[in-house]
Amino acid sequence: GVGILGIVMAYMVYVRGVIDVNKAYESMKVIHSTFKNQFFTEFLYHRVFAKGYLNVSKAAFVVGDRTIIDGTINLSYKVFFKITGVIWKSFDIKSIDIFIHWLALGMFRSGRVLRSIQSGLLNNYVSFLLVGLVFVLGIMLYALERVRG
Repeated sequence: GVGILGIVMAYMVYVRGVIDVNKAYESMKVIHSTFKNQFFTEFLYHRVFAKGYLNVSKAAFVVGDRTIIDGTINLSYKVFFKITGVIWKSFDIKSIDIFIHWLALGMFRSGRVLRSIQSGLLNNYVSFLLVGLVFVLGIMLYALERVRG
């Protein structure tokens, strides 16, 4: 049925010239462009779905990556260095500076004591040598006794 109707219409249009082709085209131009453009599905796909997805992706990038992730990293960086700065200043002042102060004070006081020992008299140096020699021999004898016994 439909095939025969198509053949009859083609005969009437192209052979007999009953319907003018140009007038028919102008009157059905909208239908022709709709079929030619596949019901505008590609246009709708690119304009609505693809472009919409691209815009959502850009917004998610700006909000998710730039604001949340980078913001969290930058905040943790600032907080970490703020805390370590306070801890380091406290540690530096309370520990290292006090240690260096006491070390310098101890060296100054030991220098005062050692100044009186180093008088330049030979008999003082010989007595220190003998005390040191007795001390070293005592340690060696003690070690020897421990090895034997």
